[in-house]
Amino acid sequence: MGKLVKVESNPIIELKHSEHNDLDISKPFQKDTLLFTTFISKEPNKMDEFDELVYELAIDEQLQLFREPNNRNPEAVVIKTSDGTKLGYIPSLDASIPARLMDAGKCLYAKVKNIRKPYTNYLDKSDHNGYHARVDVEIYIKD
Repeated sequence: MGKLVKVESNPIIELKHSEHNDLDISKPFQKDTLLFTTFISKEPNKMDEFDELVYELAIDEQLQLFREPNNRNPEAVVIKTSDGTKLGYIPSLDASIPARLMDAGKCLYAKVKNIRKPYTNYLDKSDHNGYHARVDVEIYIKD
């Protein structure tokens, strides 16, 4: 059996019929949608560890999002690097919508938007003018 292919100058949908009776419908516009921008909320007892991890991150690096069902916050969404290193969470105030989308089977991910590296006055460790690292991220949904 031969191939049947419908092609237009600007196709919206391309239909293919192969010898094996497979029908492929390819999406013309597949792009990820930005939902919102937030930051990584660190665990309070792991601030120094987070400050060291930011040196391994890069702008536009893709991060993984996971639900954490045993967390005391039922809407907890964990942010991890591609190698599985836990960075922190989507802040509680922002976690409701991504948690519901993920629970409904949607694929979400984060992308590093901005990195503020930690600052400490190394001459005087008791100096409170320093600050911890901050990582701003964009939350995307895959279409």
